[in-house]
Amino acid sequence: MRHCTVIYNPIASRFDNELLVKVLERLKDEDYTTTVVKSNRAGAVVPLVKEYNGKCDLILTMGGDGTVSEAINGFFGAEQLTTYAHLSMGTTNDVGRSLGLIHNDPLTSLELILSGAEKGIDIMSVNGKPFFYVSCFGYVSEIPYKTPTALKRRLGHAAYAAYFVATSLKRMPRRRAIHMIADGVEIEGESVLSVISNSHVYAGVSIYPNADLSDGIFELALLERLTPALAGQIFTDYLKGHVDLNKYPSAVHTLQAKELILEFDNVDWDADLDNDGECVKIPRTEKCRLVYRVAGQIRMLLPR
Repeated sequence: MRHCTVIYNPIASRFDNELLVKVLERLKDEDYTTTVVKSNRAGAVVPLVKEYNGKCDLILTMGGDGTVSEAINGFFGAEQLTTYAHLSMGTTNDVGRSLGLIHNDPLTSLELILSGAEKGIDIMSVNGKPFFYVSCFGYVSEIPYKTPTALKRRLGHAAYAAYFVATSLKRMPRRRAIHMIADGVEIEGESVLSVISNSHVYAGVSIYPNADLSDGIFELALLERLTPALAGQIFTDYLKGHVDLNKYPSAVHTLQAKELILEFDNVDWDADLDNDGECVKIPRTEKCRLVYRVAGQIRMLLPR
């Protein structure tokens, strides 16, 4: 028999104990014995993955996108001895949708996983720190980690829009000069919001539907300017669930790269990173330098 370690986040917005019981029953049907571990605090998944890597055949996490990010940090820097899988139970579930899981239907997603196949998915890093699907900074980038959990439980994905209207809509974004080096090519630009990702979905909307998560390349979307009219247009598209970056060629700069260096003045700019929905502090220095690279792959059990 195979063994599966199930690590669950009990405060994930769509988690409940009845669902956990059904997942364990289904794993038993597939001849898995199980060990069940609760993530009882932020960051707890990291040491749990380190502990169980190599002690079982499959590590299955149940939680939001932040749970996946913690699991990746647990595998990072060590030999991966155990296959990894995830069931999405968060608010937007960007990771799950990019991996081919069914949004808000973890039991169907589990069926797809159990009948699926192993695949290597790229992991990225910024200044040596790993992240799984997105790293961003600038205007509204703080919304994923500042939106109250209670609001997300009550409104789901709409909580982010509500928080934006309440906090960010009334302030105008700041434009900053930014120097980029993409695979050795130097580019000058301006940034209101910078999004570096290896994902089909960001903040609950489809942005890069054709991105290949295993090709060793990531995507950059640089919002260089934002007028009230443009903000309204993008916000309307956001509410519809699909933002087509090609509609805004004069405002959005996009590119793909294997390595990307971003340099900008960060003395008086609140430009903390949102890495996979978690806040990562950037030092307030005269010149900030962020180095993005594809840092390897994680072996995952995914739908075919």
